[in-house]
Amino acid sequence: MPMKSYDVIAIGWDVGGWQGKKQAVAIAAWNRGDAQVTWLGISRAFSFGQSTAAAFATLANDKRNR
Repeated sequence: MPMKSYDVIAIGWDVGGWQGKKQAVAIAAWNRGDAQVTWLGISRAFSFGQSTAAAFATLANDKRNR
C-alpha cells in the first residue's frame, strides 16, 4: 500500500524528564488547504536505552489516542 504524501510532518517528543521511563512520541501531518491536522500516531510510553535505536514504524503504529 503506497504511503500518503503530506506537505508537513511534525514529530513531538515528550522526554518524560529526559532520563525518565515515560517518554512518548506523537506524529501529525498536514497538507496545504486542509482545515485539520491528521494524527498519524501516538506511541506507548517507552524509555530509550543507551544502545536502543527506535524505528519510525514502531513509534508511529499506535493510533489508539488519535
